[in-house]
Amino acid sequence: MAKKQEKKEDKKQIKTVKQEVEKTPNPMSLLAFEVKIGIFAIFYFCFAIILTLGLFKLAGPVGQGLYNFLTKLVGVGYFLLPLAFIGIGVQLIRSRQNHHFRS
Repeated sequence: MAKKQEKKEDKKQIKTVKQEVEKTPNPMSLLAFEVKIGIFAIFYFCFAIILTLGLFKLAGPVGQGLYNFLTKLVGVGYFLLPLAFIGIGVQLIRSRQNHHFRS
């Protein structure tokens, strides 16, 4: 009998925890659109820096692993990847600024 009561209490606790989790908003949903774009632009810039350092074997084991994987995947095109990621980051920053002035 005590076991049944413990199970009911456990189920109630699990249910209340689930309800509390559902009530808490997603942190990303609280950020403004411009902030999200800025975060992604920073990630693109950082990834471009890691790829560039990996090219010169200065990015440590993670950079070296990325370099080995991506050179096998795209070959000589690896040299264009940092430029592409920098271009994407710059474009995101520009679109963020344009979006800000439109509203």
